[in-house]
Amino acid sequence: MQGKFENAYEQLKKLHEILPEGYEGSKTMEEDCLAQRANAEKLAFIEAEQKRVEEQKRIIDRNIQQCNPIANRTFSVDEIRQCLSPTIGLDPTNPLVIDLIGRVEKRVGERTSKLSAHRDYQDKVDRGRELHEKALALQRQGQWYPAIDAFNKHIASQMPDPDGLKTRSQQNVVKIKSMLATKVDEALASANAAYQSRNYKEAIDGAKRAKEFDPKSEKAAEFIARVRKELNSQLRTLYEDAILYEGVGQVKEAQSKWRQIMDRDTVDGEYYLKSKMKLRNYSDQGT
Repeated sequence: MQGKFENAYEQLKKLHEILPEGYEGSKTMEEDCLAQRANAEKLAFIEAEQKRVEEQKRIIDRNIQQCNPIANRTFSVDEIRQCLSPTIGLDPTNPLVIDLIGRVEKRVGERTSKLSAHRDYQDKVDRGRELHEKALALQRQGQWYPAIDAFNKHIASQMPDPDGLKTRSQQNVVKIKSMLATKVDEALASANAAYQSRNYKEAIDGAKRAKEFDPKSEKAAEFIARVRKELNSQLRTLYEDAILYEGVGQVKEAQSKWRQIMDRDTVDGEYYLKSKMKLRNYSDQGT
């Protein structure tokens, strides 16, 4: 027994102080006592270590069990680390610690990724709405062709469209084109009525209104060219007559012809401008 070996060792130690050479195998007995004490200390250390390991295992198992529900719900790595601090202090490389923290880190990463994807998606949705709103603003301002281009740009964009705004843009394009076609037809009908009444000036102005609605209208351009040709033919004769009157000194008659031309021609017409210049020259002269 440990107590007896210790007592024997003490007695042998006292003996050897008196008889350094020993007595009847006492030296061997002392060595044996020392060996027995070393074995006893070793066994005590192993026992204590086993108890320490078992207690540490109990602490870790209990801590892991407590933290597992937190690892299954939290989005805070700090929270799970704080919960696991007893285990981390005892065994920082424990696979269960790594697993629980990794679980939370994965959840946080997935949420961050989803939030980023949602922000990107929402940003594209907002940009699509901006394109649609810009087109609507142009439409409200009566800028028909810029509005059509803006609507088409929105339709062709790759932006997501959860509100179905691209369909509205398509409808608005059809609506504007239909409205413009109607306005062009109405203006040309009015212009043609004026032409039938031989009111060439009004006919040309009516066709110009059609081109304001559709600058690319071939019908309006052809109509203006045809009516302009007829009108210029008539105005040319009047202008030549005015020049003849001017040449023989009948200025008043010439001025009357020029005024007739200005009444019958459009303000951008060739003979309107020539007549205006002639009248201005005489006005400057005080005639």
